[in-house]
Parts: sequence; C-alpha cells; structure tokens
Amino acid sequence: MLEKTLGLVTVLKIPDLKAFGEIPLDVRGAFVGATLRCLPYIGYPCGEDYRILNGRKIPGKKRGVLVPQVLALEALSRRDMNATAWLMFHLFPQAGDNFFFAEGEIDIVHDVQESPIRVVDLRIVEQHAVH
Repeated sequence: MLEKTLGLVTVLKIPDLKAFGEIPLDVRGAFVGATLRCLPYIGYPCGEDYRILNGRKIPGKKRGVLVPQVLALEALSRRDMNATAWLMFHLFPQAGDNFFFAEGEIDIVHDVQESPIRVVDLRIVEQHAVH
C-alpha cells in the first residue's frame, strides 16, 4: 500500500552540508543522479532538525522532500556499494527515519505535491493511503 502513495525525485546536486554534514562528500555525492522514492509531499519538515550523526540542532529550515532511509539505501546500493557500505557501517538505515533532500537539490519526477501541512514522517503517508 505504501508503494502506491510514494512520489519520485531525482537528485541533481550533492545534499546540503546542514543535514548531511558529517557524511563524507563522496558518500553524499553518490546520491547525485539517483532516482528516489519519497513521501508524496514537498514542504517544510516539522519539529527540530538535527544532524544525522552527532545529533546537534540545525538552524534554519528548507523546503524539500523526505526519503525513507531504507528506500534511499536500496537505490544507492544499485549505484555505489562503497557509499552504501559506509552508511550501513554507521547504522543506516534507521527504522522509520528519513533523509531530507532540499528543493534545489532535486527534480520532481512525479506524484509530489505541495503539502498543506508540514511533513512529519511516514505516518502522514499511511494516513492518506487509507482515504
């Protein structure tokens, strides 16, 4: 059911240092050109944003999409096993967590719409899938 509710984006630029800052440039760069399934909304993430590895709060918010980590790693594994291995060694994917890709880093392929609400996590997709 979740698969039918997902959007699709292509990564155009290396993900921003704010969110992916502790992840090496070559690992972040491996996402460029990847087509990823994402939550079907573009918007501003809800709540506080924290760095992936050290947990420090990130100032400022950007508009973008959330990509379930498990799906991001699945797509990345078809492109770059070294980048995938680095992420897996550092405990990714984390169940239920998402990677954030900012609006300027992606091209929307299909099924992503403006979010009238703030994007939170997979529970939003599950709620909409029921209707």
